[in-house]
Amino acid sequence: NSVSRVMIDIVDRPHRNGAQEVRNILAAYKEAEDLINIGAYAQGSNARIDQAIAKIEAIRTFLQQEVDVAVPFPDTKKQLLALL
Repeated sequence: NSVSRVMIDIVDRPHRNGAQEVRNILAAYKEAEDLINIGAYAQGSNARIDQAIAKIEAIRTFLQQEVDVAVPFPDTKKQLLALL
């Protein structure tokens, strides 16, 4: 998508890789969300989904920054990479 193309020009590789990993974690969680919500997912059956379950709340908190809260870009990048 166009965001990915622009991102290459404005952030460094660790930042891009971190953002991609967060997207992958969100996708893994979404893929298994119904099973997780009804208690049908068996922990340990899929390492990718286990990782997503372990990190989803921290990622959601990171993504839900208040509109009126300003965080300097370097701090945002550190917070992103700390999620992983």
